[in-house]
Amino acid sequence: TGLTYQWQKGGVNVSDGGTISGATTSTLTITGVVTGDAGNYTCIVSGTCAPSATSNVAVLTVGSVGSITGD
Repeated sequence: TGLTYQWQKGGVNVSDGGTISGATTSTLTITGVVTGDAGNYTCIVSGTCAPSATSNVAVLTVGSVGSITGD
């Protein structure tokens, strides 16, 4: 297809490693999401026939998981 992908968080390129995979594919995967992963993600798609295009912003919000204990 001749397309290349680059995911960004807050305008900064992300790279594979640790909990992140797919930084240069059409699907970005983050395993074991933590609070520091929260932010605005975009994907820049480039091709040989057209200028690059930037996706809409995907907002990742990370909340805390509460627990209930009882006697």
